[in-house]
Amino acid sequence: MQKSIVWEGLYYTTEEQCSINYLDGAIVVRSELEGWALTTPVYMEYVLRLGADWKVTELDINITVGETNYAYLLFRDADAKWTDANGTTYPEFSGCDFIDISLTPFTNSLPINGLQWHEDEKQQVEVLYMDVLANHLRKDTQHYTRTGLHNYTFENDGGNFIANITVDDDGLVTNYPELFEMLNQYNPMDTVQQIEALEARLIAAMKASNIPELHELLADGLIFTNQNGHLVNKADDINMHQSGKLEIYSLETSAQLITVYDDVAVVSVVQDLGGDFDGHTYAGIFRYTRVWKQLDGKWQVIAGHVSQLVS
Repeated sequence: MQKSIVWEGLYYTTEEQCSINYLDGAIVVRSELEGWALTTPVYMEYVLRLGADWKVTELDINITVGETNYAYLLFRDADAKWTDANGTTYPEFSGCDFIDISLTPFTNSLPINGLQWHEDEKQQVEVLYMDVLANHLRKDTQHYTRTGLHNYTFENDGGNFIANITVDDDGLVTNYPELFEMLNQYNPMDTVQQIEALEARLIAAMKASNIPELHELLADGLIFTNQNGHLVNKADDINMHQSGKLEIYSLETSAQLITVYDDVAVVSVVQDLGGDFDGHTYAGIFRYTRVWKQLDGKWQVIAGHVSQLVS
């Protein structure tokens, strides 16, 4: 399973695009952040590998602050001991199961998901804290209190910084007052199910020559290449159904493959078609490729192609 999230920085003007991949026994996070820390440009990309218990196993991070570039590749073993790519050990970070990277709210999710919680319970954690702007690493003691199903209070060890954090069902920060706010998130598996349902609606509309439904599902700028290499636009497609020039008697689907890229989904599908076109009966097996895109909050087909496989 994969989740993709966009966070907006509120104190600093940043945007972070984060992809979280849930694998068997591990979690891999890939994220990219860019923007401004007041008047200083900042860029950060990191890959964070976690165990299924949300404890860090590897951090690979590259940072640019102004004209200064720096990078870290750090590893944490089963005994919570830290080393880098050269084998250098960092005993000062021993015992830190989690990290806290200053410009992202994602790392707040590590103790939130990695610890066992009861409501109103306060827990202390030792983290490897990374001050991105200062290029400084240190061991830090932090406190989290669960105050509700989706609510946690964060407090630093000195007690001079307190924040009430809101998270979603997966323990990912949706609001960190005055610092971060989640703009959107999507789960590609949910999107796949949406596209499957839309494909079923499209097939039903094609078979029934349902003009209002076709208008709803096809983008105004549709570009479709038919099996003869001719381009067909939305008006052409609608007209074929509306005029009765195209009638579909049977349409069976198999070998459907859907791939999601943010707000775009690509569908490859084999369809066994039978019907009349311009007074001539046709039948055959075709492979369709359709590209769906989210436009103004709804999914529509923006492009497609068809090739005949068997006559």
